[in-house]
Amino acid sequence: TGYSSASSATGYRSASSATGDRSASSARGDSSIAVTTGNWSTIEVGSTGLAATTAEVCYWKIRKGAVLAQRTCKGAWLLIADQMEGFSDGDLAMIENGTVTKVA
Repeated sequence: TGYSSASSATGYRSASSATGDRSASSARGDSSIAVTTGNWSTIEVGSTGLAATTAEVCYWKIRKGAVLAQRTCKGAWLLIADQMEGFSDGDLAMIENGTVTKVA
C-alpha cells in the first residue's frame, strides 16, 4: 500500500493487490488474480488469471489467455489478451479507460 508499492503472488488461486499510484501487482499462478487501484500502476497475471483495476490509466503486461477488467467512473471494460490484435505474449500495453495503446 502506498505510492510505488509492489505485490506479487505465485501458486494456485493466489491473489495480489497493490494500491497507490505507480504500484505493481503480479499473480502468475493458475486461476490467480492481481488488482491495482492507483493510476500508472503495472498489472500482470498468468494465462488463466484475471487482472482487475479501478485506475483510469494503467499498464498491463500481456500474457496469452489473460483477462483484464477495468472499472472507472467513466465506464467498465473487459479486455481479453487473445483477442488483442498486434500484441504478443509479454508485450506492455497502456490502458486508459478501455483504450489500449502498445508501449514501445
